[in-house]
Amino acid sequence: MADEPTPAVEQYAQSPGSMDELERWEAFAANFQMRWRWVALVLIILAGLVVGLSLSRALTPRPLIGIVRFNDIIDDISKPYFLGPLDIAAKRGDIAAVVILIDSPGGDATISEEMFFRIQDIRQSKPVVASIERYGASGAYYAAAAANYIIARPAAQVGSIGVISSFPPNVPPDESIYTTGPFKASGRSSIDLMRDVELVKQTFLSHVYDERAYTLEHMHTPSRLDVLPDRESLATGQIWIGTRAYQIGLVDAVGSNEDAIAKAASLAGISHYDLIDLLNVYLGDDQEYLGYYSNLRSDWLENGPWVRLYHLYVAPGD
Repeated sequence: MADEPTPAVEQYAQSPGSMDELERWEAFAANFQMRWRWVALVLIILAGLVVGLSLSRALTPRPLIGIVRFNDIIDDISKPYFLGPLDIAAKRGDIAAVVILIDSPGGDATISEEMFFRIQDIRQSKPVVASIERYGASGAYYAAAAANYIIARPAAQVGSIGVISSFPPNVPPDESIYTTGPFKASGRSSIDLMRDVELVKQTFLSHVYDERAYTLEHMHTPSRLDVLPDRESLATGQIWIGTRAYQIGLVDAVGSNEDAIAKAASLAGISHYDLIDLLNVYLGDDQEYLGYYSNLRSDWLENGPWVRLYHLYVAPGD
């Protein structure tokens, strides 16, 4: 048996205007309940998005910044250890940007040219930032000039734009040796050698100058093109410290390796990424690279970063 309304409720229900007020309260309650349902629905959707985003970030590999090192004299011994990691950087689609850490006095002209062109090719698909640690001279600077951006330490040694070559040997006449031309034994005359070396120097200078002019004009706001000296002023073979190299436009900033990595990430448009040492990838697990720099480093060579490059940097956190 249903409960009968009390006299007080019955009296209120029968009072003038009470039904309208009751209907208003019922409408308000229904509207309030509907609004809370919508709020709850929105909160559930937002929570689902947060969970989905977290899962996607956990399941989807983050883009990589490839670390390449030019830490040696550039010659036939070090060539594969420079070009191999560059090839990996070019081919792997999960590498979004490349940072080249440079500590080299340069070396062979043709290998330096090859490194320059390889970096130019990589730059077509992903940004490349060069970071000069101590030396970025001669052929090493030549290669660095192909990068989108160059950062150097304040006291780094930068420049030495030019070429060194030895004159051909003076081969005396020898009746026991027959040659089909006067320079077959020596290769060329001293005059021709000087002309050829000058052509190599001009190519070196032209590539460096054109790349630097483009970078200073297009990678800086406002443009820094006006700080770059004329071509011949850079062709003296002089070495400048990092701060001076910045003042004359040979580098784009003075900073650290971490600054170079941050710049590469910015150019690639990524904020969450991991770092990968491409020399370790190239060498694999059962090889090692014992490069040489000079006899002065022989004491610490075996314990230095030349032996293996394990996790030089910790990947930045979220």
